[in-house]
Amino acid sequence: MSKNLTPPKGEVFDAGLGGVLIDTTKDYIGVFDSGLGGITVLKALYNNFPQENFVFVADESDLPFGDKPESELLEILKNVLAFYGKIKTEDIVIACNTMSSVFITNNLKQEHGNVITIVESLVDSLEKIYNADKASIKAVGVLATVYTVGSQIYPQVIRHRGIDVPIFQVGCDKLAPALEDNDPKVWEYAKGYIEQLPDEVTHLMLACTHYNLLYDKIKEEYKKFTIVPPYERVIEVLGSKIHKTTESAENKKPITMLTTKYYPNLQKNSDRIMGDTVKWGLR
Repeated sequence: MSKNLTPPKGEVFDAGLGGVLIDTTKDYIGVFDSGLGGITVLKALYNNFPQENFVFVADESDLPFGDKPESELLEILKNVLAFYGKIKTEDIVIACNTMSSVFITNNLKQEHGNVITIVESLVDSLEKIYNADKASIKAVGVLATVYTVGSQIYPQVIRHRGIDVPIFQVGCDKLAPALEDNDPKVWEYAKGYIEQLPDEVTHLMLACTHYNLLYDKIKEEYKKFTIVPPYERVIEVLGSKIHKTTESAENKKPITMLTTKYYPNLQKNSDRIMGDTVKWGLR
């Protein structure tokens, strides 16, 4: 990560752009990704818990994560986790499959017990389907970054849960950058990757949060797939920790969005997804 995300001493610090201030005496929920994909997770969480203080870190300076070596990714991840540790973050959602894989394979859970990974949450959702009707799952298709596929994290976690089904993975090297850039060839790329999956696949895992932006399109065009719900388990886990009241929906808090690089498309797409709930900052 090219930008330092460590706040100076004191209860409040300036995040940089637009006079965004972070009060380090408040309790926050952190959401982290390289950029746009994590905002889809953030939106789902905010829709359910608008009364919470969310701080989203978009590491645009290191986009894409999926083509970097593990040593570099681990350094980036530790830096972000250290930042969240300094602003009194109660829970952290790693809304990135690549970084979730790094977190799991490096056994960081012992040190960071308040972290929820999108990989484990997505497998939770698959496990729920499997336990309810295992006969319906003939094979699972996983669309992911090249790094996530190479890490074999999904087959490992799925097998560890006792889910005994064939798994087919496709590394989608062009898809996340194309979605960030609003590339007109996005759907062409997506179809090319999807069609690499064998006919026996019945259930599809969108194992990169950027791909959630294509959820409706894939569901419409490929009715043969059951798409594993991407946010369901994260919402359930956070919901079990958060005390909601009847006033929660009325007591909406603005979201603080920090990025390590100003990227116009990120702000444009974020504003489209999140509306006017965001305060932007650059570190």
